Amino acid sequence: MKLLVLSLVLFLSSAQAGLVDFASLKPRSNYGAIVDGDGNQADLALSYRSLTGALAPSSNRAEFWNTGYSDLEAVAYPDVDGLVMEITLTPVGFNTVTLNSFYLGSYSGGPVRTASILRVTDGSGVTLWSDEPYKFPGGKAQKIMVNKSGSQLKILLGQDWNLGLNLINYSTSNSLGAVPEPSSVMLALSGAAVLLYRLRRR
Repeated sequence: MKLLVLSLVLFLSSAQAGLVDFASLKPRSNYGAIVDGDGNQADLALSYRSLTGALAPSSNRAEFWNTGYSDLEAVAYPDVDGLVMEITLTPVGFNTVTLNSFYLGSYSGGPVRTASILRVTDGSGVTLWSDEPYKFPGGKAQKIMVNKSGSQLKILLGQDWNLGLNLINYSTSNSLGAVPEPSSVMLALSGAAVLLYRLRRR
């Protein structure tokens, strides 16, 4: 029984790390649409919108650019200059996603540019982290540290489409403080049943 309980605890507290790299969308052309599902990982679903400065929906897409934003191999950026890009991160098979960091780059590496909106919110739009206005110094891509968690997270970047982001470093986990998805519970119970059966046969 102790082994059974330990197995359940290990499952519910498990974590998986990942990286979203928009270079994986190549050979998509510059100005190409980035739409829901692009960049998806086995444990993470991504969706995209471009919003007005008042954060009202404008389009269900971001845009793609190849090399040219600082030293990043590719970036996502708002659909139209002056809009705000929103990237939604939703865990798959887990109940929590943690956004560790991402990189910001500037078209042609400079000059100094300003992101009037640079924030991370939860799924309902409550701000968890922000750095506004963010002054990009030019030159090499800048690593933006976030380290925020939730059942769903949103990255917002605007309103200069000469700033783009890539290399979203994240992790997914089953937090003991949250309610697991039914599929996760069924998987855990199935594993527990197998363990219990084997213990009884001994």
